[in-house]
Amino acid sequence: MDRTRAWYERFARQEAAGRSPLYVAWAEGVAADDEVLALLGELPPEKRQPNLLFACARWCGAADGMRAASPVDADVGATSYAAFREFVLSNWSRVSGEMRMRSTQTNEPGRTASILALLAQIDAAEGPLALIEVGASAGLCLYPDRYSFRFTRAGAIPSLDADPSAQEFDPDDGVWRLDPQEGPSSVVLETAVTESAGVNEAALGPAERDEHTQDVSELGARAGRDAAQDSAQAVRVRCALPSRMPRIAWRAGIDLAPIDVRDAEDIRWFLTLLWPEETERRSRIEAALEIVRRNPPLLVAGDAVDDLAALVARAPAGTTPVVVTAGVLAYLSPARREEFAREVRRLGVRWISNEGERVLPAVAERLAVIEGTEAAASEPGRFIVALDGEPVAVAGPHGQWLRFV
Repeated sequence: MDRTRAWYERFARQEAAGRSPLYVAWAEGVAADDEVLALLGELPPEKRQPNLLFACARWCGAADGMRAASPVDADVGATSYAAFREFVLSNWSRVSGEMRMRSTQTNEPGRTASILALLAQIDAAEGPLALIEVGASAGLCLYPDRYSFRFTRAGAIPSLDADPSAQEFDPDDGVWRLDPQEGPSSVVLETAVTESAGVNEAALGPAERDEHTQDVSELGARAGRDAAQDSAQAVRVRCALPSRMPRIAWRAGIDLAPIDVRDAEDIRWFLTLLWPEETERRSRIEAALEIVRRNPPLLVAGDAVDDLAALVARAPAGTTPVVVTAGVLAYLSPARREEFAREVRRLGVRWISNEGERVLPAVAERLAVIEGTEAAASEPGRFIVALDGEPVAVAGPHGQWLRFV
């Protein structure tokens, strides 16, 4: 019970705060409610997560209570939880049944902004990509070449100033623009690029101080290598904003229960997973769904570890397979994550991970060597973007900000 309580407290404090007053009220209420916590304790540990409880309750008919979830009125927030609590207790059989059957599958296209630079540089170095996402849900993150990107200046960003003659960069407003070849997309993703925290030179070995960066194009031979486990010889990957879209020749995803963008019930569940107050995000995702419906990707039902090889084998000849994980490995046990990393190395594909800081400890340790530990404390909830285990950037969970390391 204590671990579940801490989970809901952390969710309210670190994830829902500033984004969903309703979910803050619900999460704080659950954390203080021994009766509801006891019911959650009847479920497998991975099924007790806040997002899943809240979405399944809403799926079963729990009112959003939007007007009651004022961020400045604690009493009204408590009333909102009281209504939620009554619904959950009265309908626990239905709610828990949905929780056992379902999983969170929110697919945030904004995360493509965090990995776009890596995709473009791998394409430039190794040819057109066969993009494969693990935990693909509806496949929205398989279409970065169909979205428009706006990288905004946040301070003096060298990567934004590197080529002032480039048509993508507008020096008047400090925005780096990148659109699909056919023109601006109905999905426009805005990302604030922040200043680098700098390299912790004192912590790097002599060889690393002499040359601690390489361009992605120079790292083809490192495919499948666990750089984070070999930090004595590892070099830091240098990355910058792309000047053109990556060429994606083939796209596919694997998920335990893929979302069919053409199925009305699948999409109703998919949209229920969105947080109630995030109307702008909902509009963005609905626009992305329309793009995917025009040319749905190959999505297969399968396990991230056991079934990945079969999907990689389907990549067309002449393409570079790039496996992407974005906010999905947290749902695997630590042992299973290690098995996944070993499988990716065995397959010899490029692996872009965009995961929470605590999900891949070896990558986090390598990042701490590069930049020290102070940055992590100042960027709570951040994701680490890495190529083949080597950290490249840190980012907001939904790609709302990006900082190269």
